Amino acid sequence: EKENEEKENGEKENEEKEGKIKAKKGDTEETKSKATNQALTPLPPPNSTISHPPPGQALARTFEEARGLFNAAMPLYRQALEYYCLDGWVTEHVNILMEMSNLYRSLAGFEPDSARRAAMNLQRIKLLAPLSGDLSPDHYLGLIRSIDLEVANAYRDVMVEREDQAEGLELQRVPVGGGGGGDETSTS
Repeated sequence: EKENEEKENGEKENEEKEGKIKAKKGDTEETKSKATNQALTPLPPPNSTISHPPPGQALARTFEEARGLFNAAMPLYRQALEYYCLDGWVTEHVNILMEMSNLYRSLAGFEPDSARRAAMNLQRIKLLAPLSGDLSPDHYLGLIRSIDLEVANAYRDVMVEREDQAEGLELQRVPVGGGGGGDETSTS
């Protein structure tokens, strides 16, 4: 009987050890996956509180709503730029600037005044144009091309706005008098 009890106790001990080993292996795999996920996820800027608007509130329908979202996002992007500085975080820094450019472009789509739309597009150029010459084409050719394309699109948008302004001025001129052949015009 003693031999059977010892045998059973030995088997129980082995099962417990195997269970503990399995638990440790599971912990190790879980710990490894957490470490891998942490290594792949960039750190948020220090002392930042990231809050997302409730679903449906991030969709603007008017210029005022779009401006509110713009004003909420820009400080967060500026804070991210301070953390992800160009020296050491080139790709992240450029991506943040591209997102800021997209914010200006999106806000310009809601702006009724063409002069202000042109100014917003000039802000896009001001953000991105200096980077194109600062980055090494040997290492960042894809980023340089993306920046140049975004800057070119911004210049195109400025040109379209300026053309709209010029057409608007021409449309405002209406003849005075009723067709007597006079050259008098009035601007309204």
